[in-house]
Amino acid sequence: SLHEVNSWIREGGVPAFERYVDFLESQPINLENWSWAQTDYIMEHCGQDLFIMAVVEIDFPPMSFASWGGIFLECMLLRPDLVERYLDYRVRKGLLFLDKYASYGVDCIFCGEDWASNQGPLFSLDHFRRYYLPRFQKIVSAAHERGMLYMKHTDGNILPIEKEFIEDMGIDAYQSIDPEAGMDISYFKRKYGQRLTLMGNVDCARVLDLGSPEDVVEETKRVMRIASPGGGHILSSSNTIHSSVPTRNFESMLATARKFGQYPIRLD
Repeated sequence: SLHEVNSWIREGGVPAFERYVDFLESQPINLENWSWAQTDYIMEHCGQDLFIMAVVEIDFPPMSFASWGGIFLECMLLRPDLVERYLDYRVRKGLLFLDKYASYGVDCIFCGEDWASNQGPLFSLDHFRRYYLPRFQKIVSAAHERGMLYMKHTDGNILPIEKEFIEDMGIDAYQSIDPEAGMDISYFKRKYGQRLTLMGNVDCARVLDLGSPEDVVEETKRVMRIASPGGGHILSSSNTIHSSVPTRNFESMLATARKFGQYPIRLD
């Protein structure tokens, strides 16, 4: 993957971030500036047969990719006005994209930003409640009003914001459920399995990339045994199928899912 190591915002600090927010707010959000050819193709060829998800990001600067994430966190404490202006712009833009995808008949909106590391969320609970919770409630509600579901991804340990993240935001599905960060899919299945779809969590940090195909089979069966009975589970890796995952291991996960993924679930 590519990582941004420097930028004019990082070099310029808070004043540069303020100029960036001023620039964003000065620009009309015109969806005609985006190409919709891929969406047209997918909906024409797959829309009637497959469950279609579309990405709408609010765009918290990902700490592992954007060089100016630290500036953003600094502003959460010292310049809340800038953070709120920036996020409000992103929500306005996100709602327009959401409307566009609803017009296509998309089934689910997906947000793939990371909000946590293995040690916990990237910001405090109070900051989450102030900056993110009300804005994501607006996005999730808008998706629901348009007949779409909402799935949220994040790596890391979300337990310090668990109630707000899962219950108060109103999401329909949680993707990743990162075992490297101690996220136990059995815990979430027991506590939320009646109302929340879980997508995960075959370990892509150790098993999928470092294990044998036999290891992958056992890990896949373990996850299915815990999360699949009763439904509400989409089998996937615990994040992505990244470049370090051998093809044979990815294929082993898929073959195991196809072999045992029939209801009622029987894995032994």
